[in-house]
Amino acid sequence: MAAQFRHFIKTENSEKMLYSISFFATLLIPFYFFKAGLNIDVSLLSLNSLWYGLAFLVIFVPIRYANVFMSLHFFLPGCWKSRYQISLSLMPTLIFGLVIASILRDKYEVSPDVVNGLIIYTLVSSIIPSVLLKAAPPEEYDPRLVGSRK
Repeated sequence: MAAQFRHFIKTENSEKMLYSISFFATLLIPFYFFKAGLNIDVSLLSLNSLWYGLAFLVIFVPIRYANVFMSLHFFLPGCWKSRYQISLSLMPTLIFGLVIASILRDKYEVSPDVVNGLIIYTLVSSIIPSVLLKAAPPEEYDPRLVGSRK
C-alpha cells in the first residue's frame, strides 16, 4: 500500500515513514487473516450459502472486471497489449470481504446464509486471478505503445 505513494515523496524522512508503514502492514495483515478466519463458522455453511456465493460471483465478478478494464482502457490506453491480466490482478478483495462479512454478522445480524455466501464469494473471487493468470500465456511489454491508442 505504501509503495503506491513512493513516487510522490523523495525525502529521507518520507522513505523511513513509507518503510515503517510497509513493515507494519506486512507484519499485521497475516494476523488479521488468522483472526478473521477463526470467526468463520463452517458449521453454518449450507446449500443456501453456496447459492448466495455463486449469485454474488455471477453478478459482481463481471462488474468488477469491467470496471477495472474500462478504467484502464480510458485512463491508460496503450500501456499493455492486453488489459486482461491487469483487470484480473486488481480483483481480489479478501480483506474487504471479511470485514464486511463480520460487520453484517455482528452489527446488523444478517442471515448466516448471506454472510457465508459473501465469504464464499470473497474467497473464490480472490483465487480467480491467480488461477486465470497462471493459465494465460505471458505477453511481451512494448514501451513504444505507452500513451498511444491501438
